[in-house]
Parts: sequence; structure tokens; C-alpha cells
Amino acid sequence: MTADYQLKVSQDISASAPVIRDFLADLSNFSAWNPFLEMDPSAAIEVSHPSAGVGASYSWASKKIGSGVMTITAISDSTIDIHMQFTSRNKREDDVKWFLEPTSSGTTVTWSMSGKRTLAERAFVSLMRLDSVMSKHFADGLQRLKGAVEH
Repeated sequence: MTADYQLKVSQDISASAPVIRDFLADLSNFSAWNPFLEMDPSAAIEVSHPSAGVGASYSWASKKIGSGVMTITAISDSTIDIHMQFTSRNKREDDVKWFLEPTSSGTTVTWSMSGKRTLAERAFVSLMRLDSVMSKHFADGLQRLKGAVEH
């Protein structure tokens, strides 16, 4: 039996939504703020050509952080939708969204990941507190994104 899950972390950034959207929609920028690369800076990274827009992809391979590919599936003024496939260890697919909400001082960016988990996955995630760990990684990434786009 599977159940839906969703993680969400937000960060206020002093840049306009269009500036942030264009930065996020170009996956050649992802390594600059990807919090997971800190765990293995030597991970093999490959970015599609073109690197921006619907259909662009970013793949990684590492003994420490596993392997996978993320592909942009939709872009609007307020969201970027990504299909995430993890291809090693725990083979699975999830959906990632980056939400952009304009504010009086810039934009609130929310990084969301959702999908389905089996009972065994839910038990393991709970036992290992993986949602808390992943939320911290998202928060770290959004802080790096903030540094990359605020200039």
C-alpha cells in the first residue's frame, strides 16, 4: 500500500521572480547551488544541450549520493516542474516543483518534492528521519540559490 508524501521548504530571495525563474530553468546553473554535491564534489554531472527549458535534463552519478536524472517538464511564470528519476540504490520517481511567489521585497521560492511511498519506505524514512535530513538539504540549497541570484 502506497501513500502520498510531500516535502516543502521556502526561502525569501531579493530578486524578481522572472530573474529567478530564468536562472532555475537553466540546469547548467544547478551545480552552483545543488546542496547534494557538497556530499560528493567529485560526482559525475551531465547537463543536456540545450540546458534550459522544457526537456532540459541534469544527471548525476556518484558512489556517495547515488545516481539519477531530473528533467524539466513544464515552466510557467510561477512554477518549474521537474520529473526526478533515481536510478541507483532506491530506484524511484518523484516530482519536484520550484514555486515562485513575488513579494514586496523579491520572491519567496519554495522547493517541493512529492511522490508515493510504500509502507516499508515510510517506515524507513520515519526511522532514519530522512524527511528532516532532506528538508535541511533543501534549505541549504535555497540559501545557496539566494547567494547565486542576489547580486
